[in-house]
Amino acid sequence: MSALQALQGYESSSSESEELNLDDVDNHSKSENAVQDQKDGKRPALPSVPSEILGMFDMSSNVAEGKSNASSHGGRIRSFEHVAGNWATLVYIPVELTEQLKIIMEDLLSLMPSSVDMEPVPDLHISLSRTVTLQYQWIDPFVDSIRQRLASFGGFTYCFDNVEFYANDEKTRSFIGLKANHGHQEMLNLVKIIDVCLQEFSLPVYYEKPSFHVSFGWCLGDYQTFLGDSDMTRIQRECRKLCRASLPLSVSEIWCKVGCKQFRIPLGMGR
Repeated sequence: MSALQALQGYESSSSESEELNLDDVDNHSKSENAVQDQKDGKRPALPSVPSEILGMFDMSSNVAEGKSNASSHGGRIRSFEHVAGNWATLVYIPVELTEQLKIIMEDLLSLMPSSVDMEPVPDLHISLSRTVTLQYQWIDPFVDSIRQRLASFGGFTYCFDNVEFYANDEKTRSFIGLKANHGHQEMLNLVKIIDVCLQEFSLPVYYEKPSFHVSFGWCLGDYQTFLGDSDMTRIQRECRKLCRASLPLSVSEIWCKVGCKQFRIPLGMGR
């Protein structure tokens, strides 16, 4: 299958929010990630918080509701409107930028055609959820639910062994990412547990067939318009050579980022 066919029309993280910088990187979700009606009774019966209090915790620099000004975000376009009291939320594995991984990423970016203005991604991570929105009063219960369910989930290792190209749903941004095959099953098991927590709060679960990857470069536009099959095949071939001797990376914790808040969730604490 060609690299062109490997395009993932999934999520991640293009639902942009000033409160969640990681979301500016590789999320490809649409406005369907908005919080669903709470009347289904699935959420814990906690008291509501007055709008005046919620407003105190609204960290968005975009005061007015609606789409953000693309010119102030490098041409990036917010995929869902800012709503006061809703916090963009993402669960992910942080990726340590080792010297070896840095060399691989730099070499792969250098192989891109000169006509492609690919920007490096500063915050490296592997998404384990879509970008969803939580109301302020649900933040702690949501994080606690994940913490409890992962208390007996042990750490593991993974390796990157291929490169893939992705685009967000709107085809406004494209990404180059390293894909992890070794460690895929462990990440899939993590997602299944996190999905249960998301369902508790009536939030959308992750994608049925996720591609676990770290995006390390992005550019505006749809990559299919400026990268041909030959370009992608050449880059993939070089990636396989570069990753052949790469060392495995360890996962001992995951993170949940909610707006400007970050929650560290260690794995296997209940063992």
